[in-house]
Amino acid sequence: MKNEFDSGTFQIRTSFRHLKNLFEEQKESTNSIQRLQAEWALKVFEEHPALVEGFDNMEDLSRHQEPINELMSFLFQESLTSNEIKSALNPLSSQSFYDSQRMLNLKQDSVDGIHLDFLHIYEESTNFLNLMPYSIILNKYYKYQIDFNRPITVPVELKNGDRKVFRITYNGDFISIQPNENAIEITEEILDKLLNNTHDRELWDYYFPKESWRVEGFGLLTMVDVTLDDQINGFKEHLIGSTGDFTYQTMQDYVRKILNIPDLYIGTTMLENELLVPGYDGGFPTIMLSNEESCEFDKLGCKMVKEQLLKHQEIFIIPNIELYAAEHPENRLRQNMLKNGLKSLALIPLVIDGRVQSIIEIGGYEKNQINEISIVKIDDILPFVKSYAKRSLHGIKDKVNAIIQEECTSIHPAVKWKFEEEAYRFLAEQQGGKNPIFQEIVFEKVYPLYGQIDIVGSSAARNEAIQHDLKALLKESVLILEEVTVNKNMPFYEQLLHEAKRNLSLVENAIYTNTEQIISNFFEMRILPVLKYFAEYTQESKRAEKFLNSLDENQTIYHARKQYDATIDAINQGLAQFLDEKQDEAQAIFPHYFQKYKTDGVEHDLYVGPSINKDHRFHESALYNLRMWQMQIMCEMEARYYAMQENYPINLKVASLIFAYDSPMSIRYRIDEKKFDVDGAYNVRYEMIKKRIDKAHIKNTNERLTQPNKLVVVYSNSNIEREYMSYFKFLQAKGYVGPNLEIVELEDLQDAVGLKAIRADINLNLKEEEEFYSLEQVKVKP
Repeated sequence: MKNEFDSGTFQIRTSFRHLKNLFEEQKESTNSIQRLQAEWALKVFEEHPALVEGFDNMEDLSRHQEPINELMSFLFQESLTSNEIKSALNPLSSQSFYDSQRMLNLKQDSVDGIHLDFLHIYEESTNFLNLMPYSIILNKYYKYQIDFNRPITVPVELKNGDRKVFRITYNGDFISIQPNENAIEITEEILDKLLNNTHDRELWDYYFPKESWRVEGFGLLTMVDVTLDDQINGFKEHLIGSTGDFTYQTMQDYVRKILNIPDLYIGTTMLENELLVPGYDGGFPTIMLSNEESCEFDKLGCKMVKEQLLKHQEIFIIPNIELYAAEHPENRLRQNMLKNGLKSLALIPLVIDGRVQSIIEIGGYEKNQINEISIVKIDDILPFVKSYAKRSLHGIKDKVNAIIQEECTSIHPAVKWKFEEEAYRFLAEQQGGKNPIFQEIVFEKVYPLYGQIDIVGSSAARNEAIQHDLKALLKESVLILEEVTVNKNMPFYEQLLHEAKRNLSLVENAIYTNTEQIISNFFEMRILPVLKYFAEYTQESKRAEKFLNSLDENQTIYHARKQYDATIDAINQGLAQFLDEKQDEAQAIFPHYFQKYKTDGVEHDLYVGPSINKDHRFHESALYNLRMWQMQIMCEMEARYYAMQENYPINLKVASLIFAYDSPMSIRYRIDEKKFDVDGAYNVRYEMIKKRIDKAHIKNTNERLTQPNKLVVVYSNSNIEREYMSYFKFLQAKGYVGPNLEIVELEDLQDAVGLKAIRADINLNLKEEEEFYSLEQVKVKP
């Protein structure tokens, strides 16, 4: 039995009638080449008339393979047959009777072998293949213009393990379809029904019965290699849909396929303030760092690389590393590349939010393997890599902030970069399976600036508030007990009354450290139970019930103390807020570490030096400007307080103090205490002096150094004295302080002998300046 073509709905016949018709038309062409080709082709048809009549099985078709090959040479140009992946097929079939050379090569190299089965490859698109001939009938015969076409891609597994992807196009120009006697007329009503049921095989078979249409001719199938596009799309989809499974190995596999380099090297380095650090994922290697934990970009020794990557934010490509190494013999980057055996390299900056956040390293082990042409292949994926990197970076920053929050609580923005460096190191080790320890953060050679605005007499004011509340508590208790015991013999109540009067007398005379606790315990344990008994079980004292109802939730009188606490809180809040508002202008002078504390008033520490900020070159003029800023702010802050004093429940005074210390020191962040502290035994002296000077007296007097309405600067040597005297004179000229400047000597303190101070009256009518007076303005003054 002959191998007849599968007919199904259609009577299929492979014929070249339409090709002959084409040559008949070209015989009249004005193009001489076309006329010659047509005459030669028509001679083939004349010698082999069966080609026009056609064949319904492969055996008969194969007998005429030679003349068919001659005719196909007009459709398969010799110059293109090694490039085009093309086949001539029996109509509506995946059986080919002529292939281009490249198609033959693909069949031989594929896992399916010489009998490459395109129908099998199309398995996921079976509906499309089955509907394609109907589309030809509806379009060519009925003129309905129904488009069933859609892009078809097919994967092909090769014997060497590679996977290729091809896009298929099908040309049906040499196919004709005619109805047989049992064909059903497809009306618009039927067409609507069919189009609404495109997957209903039985419905389509009903309206297109077996052998109801004749199909004659042949088809042309062309395959275009879209493997690179498919790999890029797969890479994009993986990145877009990634939920954490995108690893170093995933990226390496994709980029190796895209660049078609099986042993391609891929690494990544993160960039923090021009400091190169390893990627957070321990799986990513890095050429730029080699085995180092971190490295400043400048130390790589190549300004050209830095300018290209960081300034211009463009890819830097080294096609021949040996040549580059010869031109830059002392370059550390060159040493790292050669050490790892690379011969060519591309460094790709990933720019996020306008700044280079990380650098992708792509290297080859052959010279010129990575070059400006080959690297273009990954241009399409870079936006997606950037998007993924941005998402990942935000995730990393969240983890880093979580580490900082857990290890250090909140951190001042000026020094956060240092904590982030340590957190990135911590995270990298953690991702690498280690058990890291968060190291202490140290800033060396920083200059301290200390200031405080203290509430004068706060202890006395608090004692007065305590005394007022306790007196009220005891007086009312005495009155109630007197009411109950009048004209009655009640020894226990009389003894309790006597004790209450004695405590009242003590409170009226003086308040000591433990007075509040003693009286509170006495009232709670002795008086309160009796008052509750009076109110609940007797009719003798309505006053007791009224008094109990007037007590707060802690069963005591807390009116005066509450006013005091509210005043202290409001003062501290106002002063602290003012300092925070002025921090922007201070940070603009030079980035520095700043911290404040609320006690009975507000203290602040400011540390400035080259180690605090690496992005700005430090000069001592920054220190001088900040000292000027501090003096101005202290004057403004006290003047502002007195301008608002009437808004506070209690009338209190404040005094301002600055400690001018001229020696640089180190500060260390104490992980256990969650705060910065001075580092080293000598520097502890600075902290001890800070705690003592605000209570110090002027030498040989009983006068306190700090006084309301006066700015006091404490210092220890003549150089500081000269510097601050010039600042005071400038502030006099600007109306910040009064005309009288006094230099006083402090009484000897423990570990601090010979301290002096400059004092000046603060102008309480001072208005807050909108601009900061700089050191330059001080210099021009006589």
